[in-house]
Amino acid sequence: MPNQLQPLLIYFQKLLEKGKLNKLETLELCVPVLGQNKIDLVANWINNNKLENCQELGDMVSKFDKHLALKIYTEGKFHQKAVQTMMEMGMHEQAMKYAQETNTPTDMGATLNNMIETNPEGALKLAKSLWEKNKDMNVHQIADMFLRRNRIQEFTSLLFDCMRKNLPEDAPYQTKVLELNMMTAPQVVDTILNMKIWNQYNKPKIAALCEQKGLYQRALENYTDPKDIKRVLMNTHALPPEYITEYLSNMVPEVSLACMADMLKFNRQNMQTVISVCVQNIQKFGLANVIKMFESVGSFEGLYYFLGSILNNTTDPDIHYKYIEAAAKIGQFRVVEEVIKNKRDCYDPIKVKDLLIEMKLADPKPIIFLCDAHNQIDELTRYLYKNNFTKYIEVYLFRVCQNPQASAIVLGTLIDLEC
Repeated sequence: MPNQLQPLLIYFQKLLEKGKLNKLETLELCVPVLGQNKIDLVANWINNNKLENCQELGDMVSKFDKHLALKIYTEGKFHQKAVQTMMEMGMHEQAMKYAQETNTPTDMGATLNNMIETNPEGALKLAKSLWEKNKDMNVHQIADMFLRRNRIQEFTSLLFDCMRKNLPEDAPYQTKVLELNMMTAPQVVDTILNMKIWNQYNKPKIAALCEQKGLYQRALENYTDPKDIKRVLMNTHALPPEYITEYLSNMVPEVSLACMADMLKFNRQNMQTVISVCVQNIQKFGLANVIKMFESVGSFEGLYYFLGSILNNTTDPDIHYKYIEAAAKIGQFRVVEEVIKNKRDCYDPIKVKDLLIEMKLADPKPIIFLCDAHNQIDELTRYLYKNNFTKYIEVYLFRVCQNPQASAIVLGTLIDLEC
C-alpha cells in the first residue's frame, strides 16, 4: 500500500528481532537499503552481528565505507579481499603482515590492477611504496598498468618520482610523459622541464610540441637546428628579454649573430635586446662582425645606439667613423657635430668629410664644423660656393669660425672662383 513499509522489509524486520539473517537474506535486505544510502543502518546490523559476513556484502559496503568492508572481509575470512582493501586504504605494511599471518598469496599485479580501477590514488601510493622497497623493480611495467586505464596523472606522478636517476632506458617513458601531458596539461610539462631533472627524452619531438603550445622558452631549450631556433625567436613578445639575452649570449657566435639579424628584420622592437646582447658579448662576437650584422639588415639606428654605448671607451678611428656614419644616416646631425668638435683626434677627417659630402646634406653645418676643426677652409669655401650654400659662408665666418686667418682664406678662394 502507498506510504507503508514493503512487506519484505517487515518480514526482514521481524527476522532481525529474532536472530541473524543468512547470506541470501542478508543480500536481499542490504541491496535496497544501500540503494537508499542508508549505510549507518547496515553498519548497525553488522556491528550487532545480525548479518552474515559474505564477500558480496563486503563488496557492496566497500563503496560506502572501506573500514566496515574490511571488518566484513576479516571476520568472514575473505583474506584476499582483506589484503586488497588494506592496500587500497594505504595500509601497506599491515596488508603484508596480514597476508603472512593468513598464508594469503599476494599478486601485486592483480591487486594494483584492481585498485587502479576502484582507487587510483591508493594504487599510486602502493606503486610508489613497492618501488621504494625494491628500486630494482621495473617501474615502467607498473606505469603501463596506469596508462592502459588512461590514468595520465598517476602515470606521470609515478614516473616522475621513480625516474629521477635520468637513465638512458627511461628515454621512451620520459618522452611519453611529456607528450601525453602536452595534450591536456602543458603547465605540467613546463614545470617538469623547468626542474631540469630529465634530458633523455626525444628533444626535437618535445621541442616541436612545446612550440605548438606556446611554450617557446622550453622549445628553445630543446631545439638544436638553427632554422628552428630562428623561427621560435621571432616570438619575442612571449619571451622574457633577460632570457633571450642569456640564450643568445650562450650560442655559437655565428648562429647568434644570424638570429639577431633575423630578429631585427622581423621586428624593430627587438633592437634594444639585440643591442644588449652585442654590448655584453663584444669580445666573443668580434666588433667587426657585430657592425656587419647591423649593416646587413640596414639597422643604422641599432648600430648608432650600439656604438654609442662603447664610444667613450675607445679612440679607434674606424669605430668613430662608423658611429658618425650611423648618426648621419638616421638624422642625428647634432650628435655628428658634437663628435666632430669634441673628438677631433679620434677620426679620419678626410674620410668623414668625403662621407658627409657624398650624403649631400641639406644642412652643411657638420661639414662646416669638420673643415673648421681641421683647417680645411679652402675646401670648405669651394664646397659651399659650388653647392649654392652661399649664406652658410657668412654663417661660418660670423658665427662659427675661431681662426683669425679664415676670412682672408675664404675671400681669396671666392676670388679664385670668380665670385
